[in-house]
Order: sequence, then structure tokens, then C-alpha cells
Amino acid sequence: MCAGRVARLLIAIPHPWLADTITSLLQALPAEVVSLYPADLAPKPLPAADLLVVDPFSFERAGLECFQAWRQKLSIPVVVLLPADSADYRAAAQNLGADAMVLAENANPELLHIVQRLLGEAARHRQSARRAQPGGEYHDPTR
Repeated sequence: MCAGRVARLLIAIPHPWLADTITSLLQALPAEVVSLYPADLAPKPLPAADLLVVDPFSFERAGLECFQAWRQKLSIPVVVLLPADSADYRAAAQNLGADAMVLAENANPELLHIVQRLLGEAARHRQSARRAQPGGEYHDPTR
């Protein structure tokens, strides 16, 4: 995320009340929050975004398969909401390619910090990648 640029966060949560709760939490950040609903989960490209928050365990099979297809193509961080704190859910989230996991009931104290950390890491990674490209070397103007 560039300085002065507002992050775009995608929310893919099928339960309206949980989607509204997560959206409200994320509105504390300088970010545009875009909700994807089950009807949007067709096998089509995701809108451009900086991060995805998803509750893959609440989707029907078609939604879960769609998320798995997205994840193979995504180059953005993904935060998976867990319905329960169990080894099985954590392992499944890892297998789905989660960059971070948050227990849904603990979203209020944890989610903002995790999203901020992941957005910061992604911005630093993009900046490093730009510097490593030919012609993208960093020149310190003070030297």
C-alpha cells in the first residue's frame, strides 16, 4: 500500500450479521471495504484488492471450491476466520493458504492488528520487489 493510497479490503463472509460486524471493525482503518456475497462467488476473477478476509467454512461446497480457485491465483494476503479454535480448523485454513487466522468470536480485539500487519508486510514486499527490478534500484538522494 502506497502512502496516501487507501487499501481495498475484500470481505467474503456468507452470514450477513458477521459480514456487517467485520465490515464495521475494518472501517476503523483507512480502507475501502468491499463485501462479496454468495451470489458473487462465481468462478470469476476477484476485484482488485490488497487483502481478503474470508470465512470459507461457512460457504457451501461451491463457495469453498471457488475460494480454493481464487487462492491459487491470489497474490494478496488472506485472513481466514475460524468458527472454532481447533487443530482441524487451523490445519484446514493452512491447507487453504491462510496468511493469518482469527477466531471469529475474537475478531474485535485481533482482526485490526492482523490486517494492519499484513498490509504493512505486503507494502514492504512490493517496495523491495520494485527496488530489485532492473532500473528500480534505490538511490539515496542524501548521498
